[in-house]
Amino acid sequence: MSPSRAFLRAVACCSVTLSCLLVPAAAAAQGGLTLRARGLAGYTHERPEVLGSEHDLWSSAIPEMSYLVLEPRWMLRATYSFTTTVHTRNPNQIAQRFALASSYEVSRRTQLLLNAEANQSTISNYLLTGPAGSTPTVTALPLANTNIFTATAGQGIAWEASPVLLFGQHADGAFVTSLDDDVSLTSVFANVGVSLERLWKNDAVGGDLRGGFARTDAAPLPVTTFYSITAAPRWRHDWTESVSHSLSGGATLVLSPDGQSDPFVAPYGRASVLYTEDLTSAELAYAGGVAPNLLSGQLLRSHQVTLRGTTPLSQHHRVTLSGSVGYLRGQILVLDDRITQPPAFDAFLSDADISWLATDHLSLFGRYQFFGQFGGPGNSFLREAIIFGVQIASRPPDGVRIPTQFAQRVDRSEAAPRR
Repeated sequence: MSPSRAFLRAVACCSVTLSCLLVPAAAAAQGGLTLRARGLAGYTHERPEVLGSEHDLWSSAIPEMSYLVLEPRWMLRATYSFTTTVHTRNPNQIAQRFALASSYEVSRRTQLLLNAEANQSTISNYLLTGPAGSTPTVTALPLANTNIFTATAGQGIAWEASPVLLFGQHADGAFVTSLDDDVSLTSVFANVGVSLERLWKNDAVGGDLRGGFARTDAAPLPVTTFYSITAAPRWRHDWTESVSHSLSGGATLVLSPDGQSDPFVAPYGRASVLYTEDLTSAELAYAGGVAPNLLSGQLLRSHQVTLRGTTPLSQHHRVTLSGSVGYLRGQILVLDDRITQPPAFDAFLSDADISWLATDHLSLFGRYQFFGQFGGPGNSFLREAIIFGVQIASRPPDGVRIPTQFAQRVDRSEAAPRR
């Protein structure tokens, strides 16, 4: 058995085992098990720079199980899904996903968030099988048929040290590796940070300090290891009951411990405007600086703008529109002074989805996705997909939203769990 097949089998066994263990452990709590089955039919058109147009018809079957625990001071959702995709042109594919999201009220003034996710998928399935409103951030992508395994985990604590002082601590990590014999890629990322804010009625002013580590082995390039330290003041403000903003800016110090590159300082910036009104939400965000690329394992210096949102088109008929649009201008950084830095590239991603909850147990949806990558060290290409699907569920939607990050608004109204 090849190493990649053995690894796939190990991932499958681990995912199923974790899902089965979580269900009995939570059986005595509130919430319950939901079984879902999705069927997708899609058309994908790719136009690589060096090849002719490629047309592909495909269909996917996605069984999924999800378990929700609701307690007065904590909530947890565990989800496992398995995807089988049959193509007319590209190789047939399988994919797996295990996700865990939880929120704990440790005390009256302390909240703990824990989340984790593992994916075994091709890049194509990774982009197409998630919801349109949470499409991965625009970035440089490997080839669409590259089979990868990704594992991420995050943890955060928010503690109200006093009615006007908020302390935060956060940590996250990621592991990425290629499951294809002809693609060499293994990356490990980790970050840890603290924050402190002074609160007023509609304002919060403070700062973040975080440290990061990344190591990437992507032959034929040399192994890259770097450390980073980022310091950034932050200001949040609630303009109205629906509109708020967050603004953060500072600098990142990047260090290469192997001595192949001199330390350098890069500007760092984050800004976002959030709109929330009943069941409608939208966020316009900017991110600039140096950060690792999760999907390709490369270090990027980039400027990125994204718009995400969801809104009901008809509450009576339960029709919902969600989507995301993003643009990125980036450059892959090589931390070796002996190697010429690659040129900059541009990437654009748009994703829109219309879903109709026909009954409490049946929903239909249609989706369009476009991705374009131009310039840089890889081949430029365009990729678009049209998808139609149906989902059958054993239970009606529970309406519970477990937060995976702390609130942007000072009054924290948008982060309250929905039930």
